[in-house]
Amino acid sequence: MRGKVIIPNLLQVCVFNNFLRIFTTVVTTKTEKLSPCVVKIEMEYTAEEIGSEFDAKYAELNNTVSIPGFRKGRAPRVLLEKKYGKTLKDDVKQEIIQKGYEQAVKDNNLDPVYMPDVDFTKIEFQENAPFKFSVEIEIKPDFEVKDYTGIALSKPKIEINNEEIDAGIAAVRENYAELIPVDRPSQMNDLLVVDQKIICEDKAVMNEPNSEIWINDKLALFGERETRLDDGLKNKRPGGVFTMDMKIPDKFPKKEFAGKSALLTIAIKEIKEKKLPEITDQWAKDNGFESLDVLRSEITKRVSVNKENEARRDNVRKVEEILLSKVNFELPEKLFEAETQNYIYKAEIDMRSQGFPEEAIKEQLGKLESSSKEKVTRNMKLHFVLDYIADKEKIFVTENDVNTRIDMMARYYNQSVNEVKEYFEKQGMMKSLRNQIKEEKVMGFLMEKAVLTEEPAKKSGK
Repeated sequence: MRGKVIIPNLLQVCVFNNFLRIFTTVVTTKTEKLSPCVVKIEMEYTAEEIGSEFDAKYAELNNTVSIPGFRKGRAPRVLLEKKYGKTLKDDVKQEIIQKGYEQAVKDNNLDPVYMPDVDFTKIEFQENAPFKFSVEIEIKPDFEVKDYTGIALSKPKIEINNEEIDAGIAAVRENYAELIPVDRPSQMNDLLVVDQKIICEDKAVMNEPNSEIWINDKLALFGERETRLDDGLKNKRPGGVFTMDMKIPDKFPKKEFAGKSALLTIAIKEIKEKKLPEITDQWAKDNGFESLDVLRSEITKRVSVNKENEARRDNVRKVEEILLSKVNFELPEKLFEAETQNYIYKAEIDMRSQGFPEEAIKEQLGKLESSSKEKVTRNMKLHFVLDYIADKEKIFVTENDVNTRIDMMARYYNQSVNEVKEYFEKQGMMKSLRNQIKEEKVMGFLMEKAVLTEEPAKKSGK
């Protein structure tokens, strides 16, 4: 497609020989679709148009800067060129490329999703000379989604049994358990108060007095499961000591000892066992409930809500799969590569923050190289499909939607609204937040338009 267009944003006023001159820059643009998601944009300016841009810029500059010996607006252009020529030339180059690009996008109703970095320093550009420039961008895939309303879904009848209520009460009971010091050998599920040391090359490279260890089947050392601790910490009394040889991991804070052999020493100082409260009306009252029956009623409501939420999550997943089955389109290649790398990068950051050893991280990242492509493909396609439905159904995200979500997060994290908002803005996450809210609104719309059929309750116990 071709078009010679006027860029209204480039209306410039220039004072030259005491006459007012108005320059309107004209750019010729052409677009060519290279593939379903790639468009080549070409823009062309005549020498006269480029010269007009420079004239306007120098006039604007002359009225802004101060040159010794001349009043503002009266300095000879040759002096301005000598002092500001290179900077002004770069500014003109970037502006005409950016505005030519914006005009081509607007005139051709393009929806860019990925714009490559442009190295302006390598683009040849001269004053009073014609200028041509082209760039390839990625756009949204072109597709259609049909019959996305009226999706058939099932809604299981919610029933709660006594076993589920008893399990809920047991969980509440655990939260109010007391830790009681005991005078006996340690055993599974005890809490040990210990002094821990790591000795390497006759130096205490780690010393943690009065630390706590729960004896269970998940004991680990620097993020790695260590089965020797299971038996080593059981059948010990206060005053007892457990020692074991170890290799200091690569992620150890004192890097000079990483990979070296060492001795772990754990001195038991105190043993505590968990004492669960007796389930009575008085216990229920002590914890904010009028009676044990009221507590059971409250737990019944919680279990019911959890089941309803799980049923909704199942239906959301079903809707997602049905939507994806209705489309078949290519994804923007560059955007896909960037999203895949971002997915792997986030996974690596998560593993490092959780203390995974370096070898385990490398192993997992190797597996992610293949599995991540499948997940990113699904996520990207679903994003484009939901965005398509949002456009069709005129589903928008308002400022009130954003403010409500930020307010909710502020209360959850016990921070001020301004703190949360500032964090999202600094991290460049506001667009992602808006996308998330929009996709949730689209899914809410689809769930409202779905056809629900009630099913018998799933059996989950007596």
